[in-house]
Amino acid sequence: MKRILTIIVILLAGTAAAAQNGAAAHKASYERQVKAVGAAGIGVETILDKWEAEFPDDPDMLHGRFSWCYLKSQSSSVVPKSQDRFMGNKPLLSLPDSTSPGGKRNYFEEISFDPELYSRASKYISRAISLRPDELRFRFDKISALIAYEKESPDLATEDIRALVDYHVTQKPSWICDGQPVDEDFFKAAVQEYCFTFFRIGSPACFDSFHELAVKMHGYWPKDPVFLDDIGSWWLIARKNTKTALATYKKVLKLDSSDYTALKNIIIIARTTKDAKLEKKYLPRLIKVTPDETEKAALQARLEYLTGK
Repeated sequence: MKRILTIIVILLAGTAAAAQNGAAAHKASYERQVKAVGAAGIGVETILDKWEAEFPDDPDMLHGRFSWCYLKSQSSSVVPKSQDRFMGNKPLLSLPDSTSPGGKRNYFEEISFDPELYSRASKYISRAISLRPDELRFRFDKISALIAYEKESPDLATEDIRALVDYHVTQKPSWICDGQPVDEDFFKAAVQEYCFTFFRIGSPACFDSFHELAVKMHGYWPKDPVFLDDIGSWWLIARKNTKTALATYKKVLKLDSSDYTALKNIIIIARTTKDAKLEKKYLPRLIKVTPDETEKAALQARLEYLTGK
């Protein structure tokens, strides 16, 4: 009886190994085709069809399906808008228009989405996440797709990032990204990239999302100056409140006296408010940490001008 059980275990192990090799072969074929023609190029769907027929629950196949549907769902057009920037970008062109604010009409490239294909993409990536929950690439791609889809009102994307941060803190998963282990600094840097994306887009809703995430991250990591810098930038740019921004940047410098962002923005505040005393106080500190030699020389010349040397 023991010998029969041993044979069964060996057979099962062999079957599992064969299945694994078969899935790997499909993945390799897919990656070669994507490298040649792109994730939605000719022949990619055929490879995905064959892959899915044999391995319908392979997370990598589901991620490939997501990429194909997501890219196929997109179309581009040039549209007029009254604003000066859209999605953080300058207009492709501006034409005179007496009926528009400022006497001109701006034209931007805008990406639109086919709802059915986008919905399919979302279902594929959500299923991939459920099967491989510790793979950050799947989660990042879902969030990035949501940001593109929601444009200047990223409610669902913000909700997903917020949930991801809470999941990270409470569950302490062993994250991987593209199959490789990553640490907490990698995770925080990734969230900071999303904060920067919202800040760059610069719509009222994006500024709200930027602030919400910065406050949440600072709450979890109060000794990390990056997210406190973000809060200061929100006060400075989104709220035009130089007083509170300055107070926030001073808190950053208590955490890291050489923080370039805080020092740079304090100088901006000093010049905006015409506070020469404040500028003279912080210029030497900024000069000390500025990595760019051209900027350093300009700052030094400004300091000499203010001090009369």
